[in-house]
Amino acid sequence: MAHEVTNLGHDRTLLEPRGLKAREATGCEEITALADRGYFNGDQVLACEGTGVLPCVPKTETSSGNKRGFFTRNDFIYDAEHDHYTCPAGAS
Repeated sequence: MAHEVTNLGHDRTLLEPRGLKAREATGCEEITALADRGYFNGDQVLACEGTGVLPCVPKTETSSGNKRGFFTRNDFIYDAEHDHYTCPAGAS
């Protein structure tokens, strides 16, 4: 819906501006902006609030633990009823 050439080496600051351009291009009051992890930035997600752009962007996984063979946060299972996590190895 919207595009622009940039010399930035990342997309982290482009979610809200691109979302607004796409909303304008469609003429819709509200749109859902689907983007890849490269666009995830908490400030950008908050900047979309109240603009008619609903961001749908997966959070980046910044931990290098997985590359080194460690478990990551996503590997742990949360039990909300008992307010407790179980690790992938089965320990509590």
